[in-house]
Amino acid sequence: TADNRVPVAYIRGAIEALASATMRIDYQLYEGQTHFLFFTVRKQVQDRIGSWLAMARVSTASAESHK
Repeated sequence: TADNRVPVAYIRGAIEALASATMRIDYQLYEGQTHFLFFTVRKQVQDRIGSWLAMARVSTASAESHK
């Protein structure tokens, strides 16, 4: 990517560490983009976050109904 603030290798290392701690990871690399995605691919980022929030809401509701 064109992100010169947080190297992809650093992010991948963090993802591996979190995954090894059995955390669920949702990762999207936006090729050719800088660190400031909201300026360059705002719609895609908003859609991605919206989808994640909707999924989290459904998961939370499902977990609550099984208590």
